[in-house]
Amino acid sequence: MKANLLLGRINKPFFTSNCDIIIKNDYSSIVQFHQDGKFDLTLVGCMKHQRIPYGVCTFKNGGLLKRIEEKPEYDFLVNTGMYLMNPAILNYVPDKKYFDMTDLIALIQKKGRKVGVYPVSEKSWLDIGQWEEYNSTVRKLAK
Repeated sequence: MKANLLLGRINKPFFTSNCDIIIKNDYSSIVQFHQDGKFDLTLVGCMKHQRIPYGVCTFKNGGLLKRIEEKPEYDFLVNTGMYLMNPAILNYVPDKKYFDMTDLIALIQKKGRKVGVYPVSEKSWLDIGQWEEYNSTVRKLAK
């Protein structure tokens, strides 16, 4: 991100996102959440259910098996790649240096800034970064 090109040109919270996602949601509710929580940056998260199709082994030092959990299922709140941030956060983005959003989040938290997480439903997040998901999204949007 070339933050220096945006400094002084944006005077209210703005959205940014990865180029391979679509979030179907009421964006005004995300803005309201951001403002009500007085967050400096709000990450849009999505609950994902994952089933591991194998037995998962837990072991102790030396390789001694503790247990096997067969085909466990987990729920995770994952980062969708969409963010709402206040313009002041751009001051933390270094110029002419590769800097991931996760680096920015870690830095602003270290500096005492507030980061919120706004959850959306699994059906609201369309990730078109994989060919299979792209085709699925095209079919969903065509309905």
